Amino acid sequence: MDARQVQNDDVRARALAQLDAILLSAPFARSARRKAILSFIVRCAFDNPPATVTAATIAAAVYDSGGVSDGDPEGTVRVEMTRVRTGLDTYYSSEGWNSPVRISIPKGSYTPVFQFAEAPPVPEVAPATAAGPTPARRIAWVRFLAAALLVAAPVWYASRHRSPEVAVISLPGTQRQPSVSPDGEQVAFVWDGERGRDDIFTARFGTHAARRLTNGPEPASSPAWSPDGRLIAFFRRIAVGARAIYIVPVGAVPGQQERLLTTVHTSVTGLAWTPDSRNVVISDSPEGVPLGLHLVSVATGARQPLVETLNTFHPAISRDGRALAFISDRARNLDAAVYWMPLRPDYLPAGPARLLAPTLAKGLLNTRWSFDGRSIYYTRPVGMAMRYSLDSGKVEPMGGLPENIGSPIEYEPAKFVYVRMLGHSFIGRITPGTERPVPSFQTVEDDEAPDLSPDGRYLVFTSRRDGKPGLWFADPDGRGAVRTATTVPPIRPRWSPDSKQVCFSGTLPGGHSRLFVAAPGVPPRMLAVDDGADQQFPFFSRTGRYLYFSSNRGGPYRIWRIQRPDGAPQQVTQDPASHADESPDGQALYYSSGDKVIRITLGETMAKDQRPEAVGVFPQPTFLRVTPKGLYVEVGTVDRGSEIRFQPFDKKDAPMVYKPGMPIQGWSPVPGEDELLTALRHTQAEIERRIR
Repeated sequence: MDARQVQNDDVRARALAQLDAILLSAPFARSARRKAILSFIVRCAFDNPPATVTAATIAAAVYDSGGVSDGDPEGTVRVEMTRVRTGLDTYYSSEGWNSPVRISIPKGSYTPVFQFAEAPPVPEVAPATAAGPTPARRIAWVRFLAAALLVAAPVWYASRHRSPEVAVISLPGTQRQPSVSPDGEQVAFVWDGERGRDDIFTARFGTHAARRLTNGPEPASSPAWSPDGRLIAFFRRIAVGARAIYIVPVGAVPGQQERLLTTVHTSVTGLAWTPDSRNVVISDSPEGVPLGLHLVSVATGARQPLVETLNTFHPAISRDGRALAFISDRARNLDAAVYWMPLRPDYLPAGPARLLAPTLAKGLLNTRWSFDGRSIYYTRPVGMAMRYSLDSGKVEPMGGLPENIGSPIEYEPAKFVYVRMLGHSFIGRITPGTERPVPSFQTVEDDEAPDLSPDGRYLVFTSRRDGKPGLWFADPDGRGAVRTATTVPPIRPRWSPDSKQVCFSGTLPGGHSRLFVAAPGVPPRMLAVDDGADQQFPFFSRTGRYLYFSSNRGGPYRIWRIQRPDGAPQQVTQDPASHADESPDGQALYYSSGDKVIRITLGETMAKDQRPEAVGVFPQPTFLRVTPKGLYVEVGTVDRGSEIRFQPFDKKDAPMVYKPGMPIQGWSPVPGEDELLTALRHTQAEIERRIR
């Protein structure tokens, strides 16, 4: 609504309270100019607004009252308005996701628009019984936030130019593994946002509530709605490599009325109902043999084998019950493929399984049937929804759907529900032992691979903020960002020791990676190290005399160096290695090889009889940085995030661990501090229903 049409004091108070919250947020807190402009526009809408707000009226009011003075104040206002709109979008996509009021300023206008999310009453639910009670006040607050967001989601996404034929279930965090009710009006899905663990939820499209069904102590996954609409089957982890399958009524109170159906000795999930809702098809390998498919009676739990000789998973039964589709990775050279098998009226095999050869690829997931039973849908990495036609025997991408989706379900002819993957990254600082990174600045698009200059005055990072991959230079807090033109997407830029230029690698058309150097305002120059091999992950020596890099010239990737500007390549390590860094005194090189970080002494010539010294053992060590105090190493972890460990050289202190709980997209130590500057990806997924 346009605030000038509203005279309600409560509306005004709520809008101004939201303004105060925005002005304190990361996108605005450090910009006096942006805060002044947004504050003037919003307050002007309520307090005796002029007939028309223009760049001139904003400039006169803001700059004449103590704002920044410029030679072209109206032009400055127009530039700053772009940043104000971007800041609002960033705020509402991050820390302000659950705000009860949304303020926007349409392009071409200086009049704010206010959207108010009115959350309806949320029914009470029984307290938790299985995993320790959650405080009632916290439950109510989380439910209020979820309800408020669901109310606001259609409006928010309309403002992002979404099709009016798309309905969205959008909650903070990740929703995945959707299963649609028979009438297409509801969806069951997995969400980790209410109790901090994966639970099964249901939601009705077009309403304002998500209802939790599960309350167990372990994560739940892979819900499947029965064709009669009464039950939902799902998996729950009970041990490493073991799952239990439960059945629960659709309207059950969380933690109640769950019934154990059977257990499976695998971590693979995914199941299918038969059309009569009397059986489910599961994957299991009870005796350590390859995964097979089994038909399990819902009433008794009795099993009958369907497929025993293939390593099979992700079963799906056609609507008429006459065919079974599934995925197996025992087809050819460990590629996965979709298989088709005819079924009898009792859902047992009516013939052998047949390989659908055009589907051969790695990493296939989420087998589904088309509504008419003439096509099989599945997902290829990353987020490619594919269609195999039984009539033509051909595979093609599914048309009419967006990119980066998974689990497409056709619940009516040409009507789909699917998971859409979203991504948002930001550059921020993190201290050891904390799980809440502090944003230095929010991103317009994905900003990654930050590196602070040795003098601490400048920041370089990679970004797509102008629509294409580029190299960007800015102040440490992100202000004054300027793009340097690049012909290739830059990878992992690193500063020179004099803080005047950076080096990076980039992949040329055809697939080979090369080395580049660049400076603010100076286009990158490719170094003449070209012998048909790849060069990647470069960095300067502490004196700037050498440029180190990883290359596969002559065999596996090892560390090489050239004497600048374009000297002949010299092999540095005998061990395979891709990531390295020089010691602060320039006398040694540290590199990761296997599960170890190794140290060697440097010299004018690199003797083959060098004596590598292992200085630490890490799980899957990759990028590393060396500081006067110790060694930073990025390691592989079993969860979804990333982890960086610091090992002090004096070994008097316990190693510090940086674990933000989300994937790290590049990092660098902050000179003289224990903090790291990181680019962190906050991956989200939402469930969409699309009607063509």
